[in-house]
Amino acid sequence: MKVLISAYACEPNKGSEPGVGWNWVKQIARFHEVWVITRANNREVIEEELKKAPLPNAHFCYFDLSYWLRFYKRGNRGIHVYYYLWQIGIYFLARRLHYKIHFDLVHHVTFNAFRVPGLLFYLPTRFIWGPVGGGHQAPPNFERVFGFKMWFEDFRCIFNQLAKISWSVNKALKSAETILVADRSTLNFLPERYTNKYKLMLETGIALDSSDSKTNYQLENSVFHILWVGALIPRKGLPILLRSLNLLKHRLEFRVSIVGDGPEMKRCKRMAKKLSIGEKVIFFGKIPQLDVHEYYSKADVFVFTSLRDTSGNVVLEAMSSGLPIICLDHHGVADVVNKECGIKIKPLTYNQVVPDLANALYKLSRDQNLREKFGTGARKRVIEIYDWDKKGEEMNKIYEQVMGY
Repeated sequence: MKVLISAYACEPNKGSEPGVGWNWVKQIARFHEVWVITRANNREVIEEELKKAPLPNAHFCYFDLSYWLRFYKRGNRGIHVYYYLWQIGIYFLARRLHYKIHFDLVHHVTFNAFRVPGLLFYLPTRFIWGPVGGGHQAPPNFERVFGFKMWFEDFRCIFNQLAKISWSVNKALKSAETILVADRSTLNFLPERYTNKYKLMLETGIALDSSDSKTNYQLENSVFHILWVGALIPRKGLPILLRSLNLLKHRLEFRVSIVGDGPEMKRCKRMAKKLSIGEKVIFFGKIPQLDVHEYYSKADVFVFTSLRDTSGNVVLEAMSSGLPIICLDHHGVADVVNKECGIKIKPLTYNQVVPDLANALYKLSRDQNLREKFGTGARKRVIEIYDWDKKGEEMNKIYEQVMGY
């Protein structure tokens, strides 16, 4: 089968959407011959990776807009406008490729936000869209976490509603043979009239290594090691964890590793110091993707406090390392983590979440058997459901169904 993939974000050895794009290309290329349209900016890292691990069935086509338009992409300025224009630009490249190669189907993979479906559904062949996300929203009553940036969340909700009724989104929904939806929140948000086309599928996965799993669940020197990984931005909710630790500082001996960087770094450091837990909370900054495993192997629990996320690649990384999980019970992570993997906390209000998280941390710190149960359960769940190879096989079955095989 000849497949054309649109993957704006597509880079090896990366997390988040670049890693998602790259892994879907790898998986689809296991079964079919694929042509991938991605950013020219990704060319160097992709070709370097292909020298080490060739993908014989994958052909990469690199495209970027004119230099004067790329200016607006710098530092996230106008990235959404740039991406929209990029999708228009690749349509003409894709059309030329299609008339030359005659693709059996076209698949839009990244970015995964439903708001910008691109234009590839106009090509005279079968179109698959997703897994798409973006239909979720941050829970109310968490203004203390977002601060003045709460306006962005409000604006995003309005923009989502407008996108839901837009011509481009509805044309893509109507044209698609199958619409893969990354999380239940987005599934419930999208128009009901296309329900027969929707299929729930997490947009990301994990490449498993038998040596990755944690085997020792004893506390080292009676210190409870807590790990938090993510971008330091308001929606990731790190202040929730810091406030919870404030309730535990006289009851529990703990150390916290914060891996990640972002504009909230200074604010969170000030908060930790003000709460008198600064010496127990270590900010490591941004760590190369391949080196993060070291932090998973040393932790006793992984905490995911994101107030808005399609899924959370870091949760799968922690689960594959055999770590018990504490997370908020909403969006994609609510489906990823079950009662065998960890503790989920309903995000009803800020004043409720903070003590609930503190109680969950204290409970796990005092029960080695529970930590081991959740850790082994998390690893098992990843192997059974979220291994990239299994996701590739599932995607291949979807392709065959679309083609009528």
